[in-house]
Amino acid sequence: MLIAVKALNHNAVVCVDAAGQERIALGKGIGFRVKAEDPVDPTRVQRTFIPSREDPADRLSALLPHLARADVAVAVAALEKVTADYGASVARRIAVPFTDHVASALRRARQGMTVNRSLAADVDLMHPRDMAFARVLVGSISTRTEVHLGDDEAAPVALYLVNARQGGGNLSHTLARAEMVSSCLDRVRAQSLHRGEERTEWRRFAAHVRFLLDHGAHSPEDVPRSPVETVETILRASYPRSYRVAKEVAGLVAGHRGTPLAGEEIAYLTMQCTRLLPER
Repeated sequence: MLIAVKALNHNAVVCVDAAGQERIALGKGIGFRVKAEDPVDPTRVQRTFIPSREDPADRLSALLPHLARADVAVAVAALEKVTADYGASVARRIAVPFTDHVASALRRARQGMTVNRSLAADVDLMHPRDMAFARVLVGSISTRTEVHLGDDEAAPVALYLVNARQGGGNLSHTLARAEMVSSCLDRVRAQSLHRGEERTEWRRFAAHVRFLLDHGAHSPEDVPRSPVETVETILRASYPRSYRVAKEVAGLVAGHRGTPLAGEEIAYLTMQCTRLLPER
């Protein structure tokens, strides 16, 4: 049984469960005429989530009363889709930023404001499944509210999903990582003569950059240098444009992860670039 601590609005209540764990319960009309210490009607509970270090109770309590009740209800309905596809833990982790984002996006759209998120196309390359699902969510919200939300609104939702399924750590880290991959992609695009049709190759390249960001190289003494140096020499001579761009990307990656790329990593990056860059 959930016992009310206070109603935030008609659709949100701060409460505690039988173990004394503080929760926030969402549901249509769940907070109507509810007072402290009243039992919460379980038939009205559509979703509960537990405040965390990233989203403490005071932040949630401050946020929810300022959101339109209808917008919160739409977000709750969309979170049910997240639960069905990703599981309850992911839905719980994204509940607060997602609800805030939905309300903000709808407010902007109603006011005729547009947001141009250049990162959207690259999020699609990096996380195609999450981006596709985010588009479904945004589309369902647009249909339910009759407010058109542009495709750019799906990119933050996709990153919320990525962050949540990877454990729900600091969202700013996930965003910084996505922006770094996007910067690396831009370095290659600047030399690609607009060869943007090879989406499979671009996705492979983005996936490889993500791998490099997450995995530091072996220490120099663990790497046999001569064969690698020979391969680097051959690649530098045969594919000078790809090698030069690969070195630029390697510099970006090294700066982000804090360790330089080993020779075999640069060689493999070069080979990835040859699939995207013409040498003449």
